[in-house]
This record gives sequence, structure tokens and C-alpha cells, in this order.
Amino acid sequence: MNELILPCKSYVKRYLINNYGNPVDFRKNRYFGNYFKMLLERKICQHNKRIHLKQYGKQIYKSEVIVFIDDDTFNRFGFDLTAQSVVDFNMFIEDYIKSQSRAIIFTANSFGQAWVDAIRNFQNAFGFSEDDFSTEAIRKDLQRNKEILEILEKSFGTNVPDFGTNVSNTV
Repeated sequence: MNELILPCKSYVKRYLINNYGNPVDFRKNRYFGNYFKMLLERKICQHNKRIHLKQYGKQIYKSEVIVFIDDDTFNRFGFDLTAQSVVDFNMFIEDYIKSQSRAIIFTANSFGQAWVDAIRNFQNAFGFSEDDFSTEAIRKDLQRNKEILEILEKSFGTNVPDFGTNVSNTV
């Protein structure tokens, strides 16, 4: 059993631990596992000095998570991530988490749920505390990606419950 310490943001750490255990085992998700294997390298690599994590990355990636590397992956792909690979993998996971948050929150809002309640429900469902992934950060991301909301509004209308059958009159 081999382990790698991966610097990451606090909400990425929380997501990985909640979904893949501690230490993180990517064998449970082929999508993440294959991307992680692609980024693994042996210690001797030529692109190791693109980004210095000691100076740049420690300001952004304040948390660390331990990732399990099985013996087969260790022998075939390597056991180290370059600084650029750390940034690439974190961006990959962040994009995945944020796209899930947008889909869940925008869909809940299009069904008539208030923004604050939709964000809070997302945080509770994924185990994010206010310190991990704050409501303000989620709200800013939602504002940056309003075109998704416009597509949902075109598909469902402005408020889906308004178009439903009135159950109280049918009984």
C-alpha cells in the first residue's frame, strides 16, 4: 500500500473523503482514477519546475488529503505528481464539484425552491460546512454561470410548480 499526499482546497478534501474514504481510494470511480493515473509520474520528470507549490500553491491549496495508490498503479504509472499535475487534478475535481452544485441548485430553484434553501440543501447533501465551501462562494459561482439557469428556464418555464395539476381540486 502506497500513499501520496495531495495538496487541495478544503471543499475538495471534504468531497474526496466523503465519497472515497480516508485515505482516498480512486478505484471506486474509474473516471477520477484514470485521470489521476494519467497525471502520475516517476520521480525523474522534466516538467517538475513549472509551478513551485512551496511559493504559489500553498496559498491556494491549504488542505491536504492522502491518496491511496495500489501496487499495480505504483509500478506501472509512478508515484509522484508534479506541481502542474497537482494544479490540473485540483481544477478537474473543482470543476466536477461546481458543475454538480450548479445542476442541483439551478434545478431546485427552477422547481420553486429559494436560492438560500437550495444552496443549504446542497451543502448538507455533500457534507460541506460553511468553512469548506461557503454560501458566498457558491453564490458567486452561480452568478458567473447564469447561462445554465437560462437554459433550465427555457426547458422548464420560470417556475415548474405553476404548471402542475392542482391536486386539491381533483379530490
